[in-house]
Parts: sequence; C-alpha cells; structure tokens
Amino acid sequence: MCSYYWPAFFARKRRSFTKEEKAIYVKSEKTLLVRVDNASTDSDRLLELFKHIVDWAEFDPAFVYNFDEEKNYYIQAAASSEGIVCEVVSNEFLSETNVLNSEKIKQLRELGWQDDNLNYDKRFEIDTDLNRIVENSLKTINVYGASKDSKTNVDIII
Repeated sequence: MCSYYWPAFFARKRRSFTKEEKAIYVKSEKTLLVRVDNASTDSDRLLELFKHIVDWAEFDPAFVYNFDEEKNYYIQAAASSEGIVCEVVSNEFLSETNVLNSEKIKQLRELGWQDDNLNYDKRFEIDTDLNRIVENSLKTINVYGASKDSKTNVDIII
C-alpha cells in the first residue's frame, strides 16, 4: 500500500497526453481503476484529483475519496464536457451510529449541497476555479468530522 502516487500515464510533469493518446489508452484498457490507500486530505492532493478528472473529461472520469472508510464517509466527483458533479454520502447509506445530525445537514446545505438525489450533490461548470471546488470539499469533509487517524483511500476511475 502506498501513501500516494500517480501511475506513469498521469505524470503530467513530464508531458501532457494528446487527445489521440488518451483515446487509444481508454479504448485499449476500457476501464482504469487506481486504488490509493492512506491518501492524505490536504488541498494539494484534492486539487490534483480534480485536475486529472478535468483533464480527462472527454472520457467521463471519476474519483471516489473515502475519507473515513470505517464510517463510509466519502466524496466523489465525475467530470464530463458538461461540467463537474460532486457527491457526498447521505444518511441513506450510513449506519445509525454515523448519521449526520440536523446541524451537520444544515452546514452541508449552507455549503451548497443539494439533497435532490440519494446523496448530496453539487454541480460546477467545467471551467470553475478548481481551488474553489477544493476549498468547498475540505469544508465539507470537516462537516463530517473525519479524524486524521481515519483509514482513507481514493479510487480513480477512467
């Protein structure tokens, strides 16, 4: 298990992939799933996740960041040419001991989360400042009260 990494094909510091290279990769592999255990919850890591799904938006990529695996607390995001959709887990999928109280639900709504679906969701334009999305995500994680000692993981799906 690694603390945090990106596989070689995500290594943007070396070079960017062309649209054709991405299409060849996605066609040849169908689905790519990368699991990162013990992922940190800092803004740089979340920003990197959002940058990658926006960069690959034409292939409808997503990530699921489980910031407290034992409690099933997660935030997930998917990108497409239409924008970025984020979701956080609702009480529907939490055990009785981990449900959000009315004050926490109020805080989520104040952060702009809607409860129109089974989970709370929030939509952003594809060109939204990613730092703004990360800031909102970190505030959201704080609402859930995730501990720094919580077991975490990230799944990246392309």
